[in-house]
Amino acid sequence: MKEEILIEEGIVSRSLGKFSEVILENVAECEECSARLICKPRGGDTKIVVARDPFGTEPGEKVKIAVSGSAILKSVFLLYGLPLLVFIISLTAAYSLKFLFPGDELKSFVFAILITGFYYALFSFASKKFIHFSNPRIISVSRTQRDN
Repeated sequence: MKEEILIEEGIVSRSLGKFSEVILENVAECEECSARLICKPRGGDTKIVVARDPFGTEPGEKVKIAVSGSAILKSVFLLYGLPLLVFIISLTAAYSLKFLFPGDELKSFVFAILITGFYYALFSFASKKFIHFSNPRIISVSRTQRDN
């Protein structure tokens, strides 16, 4: 089975060594795209993405970037699916176990919110140190001819 790959075009705004900042403009389909988790709004219809750059691009060059569907699915699961499971399990445990808050909905809800907040704090720390999301990568560059 083939892996889904999303491809977008953009312009390099700055080079960051092995990575480049790519501006995607006039992307009307972003509202329905699951890859919007990777993009960051920059105002209006403009999105900005940090992509791996094997070509050594320079600002102003047009590029095509690709992101795999599995990377998007992993991001969605870690940011939304797993926290939902943590919330539901901690809420159920707090409400039904005798040693926590049996029958007290408000305390059980607050407990579940705190546990979910702890998950996000742990996730934030771990994503900076241990979890490496697959960044989009530049797959082609349209270089302009320069006058010497």
